[in-house]
Amino acid sequence: MNKAFTDALATPELKARMAGLMAEPSPTTPDQFALMVKAELAKYQAVVKASGAKVD
Repeated sequence: MNKAFTDALATPELKARMAGLMAEPSPTTPDQFALMVKAELAKYQAVVKASGAKVD
């Protein structure tokens, strides 16, 4: 499934569509994506905690 996704991101049509949305895709492997998500969660966990935000 990852290969199909990265292949689609490489097509001129999708590249043009993403550019029109001011988006820049960066295809990764599932492991790379998992590491990025883990890092983002850690980063924003501290921000949310410091803000005192709560979920209702």
